Amino acid sequence: MQFFNNKKVYRLNELLDAKNIQSPFLQIQCENLIKQKLIELQTCQEINQKNEKMIQQLQPTLEDQQFSQSLTFSSTYKPTSCSATQNGKVIETSTSAWQCCMCDQMIPKNGVFQFTVKIIQIQEIMIAIGFRDVVQSKSYQSCQYIGGGTYNIYNNGQCQNHDQQDKDSKYIAFKFAKNDIIIVEVDIEKKYVKWTKQSTDESFTLLLFIHPNIYIHVYIQMVNVKLRYQIHYQTSHLRTEDHEQALS
Repeated sequence: MQFFNNKKVYRLNELLDAKNIQSPFLQIQCENLIKQKLIELQTCQEINQKNEKMIQQLQPTLEDQQFSQSLTFSSTYKPTSCSATQNGKVIETSTSAWQCCMCDQMIPKNGVFQFTVKIIQIQEIMIAIGFRDVVQSKSYQSCQYIGGGTYNIYNNGQCQNHDQQDKDSKYIAFKFAKNDIIIVEVDIEKKYVKWTKQSTDESFTLLLFIHPNIYIHVYIQMVNVKLRYQIHYQTSHLRTEDHEQALS
């Protein structure tokens, strides 16, 4: 019986010795495994952060595309003598009197917003942005003068605007004609509007008076013009790729 007990003790000691021998090795293995898992966790966190950043970057682009697809000349905010056709992408009139035709969508308050206008036919036109409530109060006429609520460039190169007397009715912009494409850039945060003729890169800029809602519009007579959606969008923290599309 004593022999049996001694044998059991010997086996127990053998196991304890084996445990003592293996313990440091197992500890190292565990530490290495923990380090590996921490590295994998950090990598996953970095990937998640990158994905979240990509989602944040894509969001303005998606919003931009949704807005651009819905950008139309209004069938409501215009004189009855003007017609919005081709799903609101074209505005036309055969009347010789000046008429202000607005878009349905308000210009975004954040970032840089651009849109283009192509002149299909022309007698006289002003390409502009403005304050809907002021334009409505004037029944969509005589809106181009000081206090009229609009910022305009005339196809003869003249500037007319809401609040800058020193530039009003001065030939300080650029001329444009049939088939010209005019890119209009608006940054409400930085308070400016800029017109650029695509074919020559001539440009003209005006400061903006702050107003709660600013809309695209054209001031026309005997004109047929085509609106194309914005080609560029930028927020204060992000610059996306240009989304330029040709005007057919």
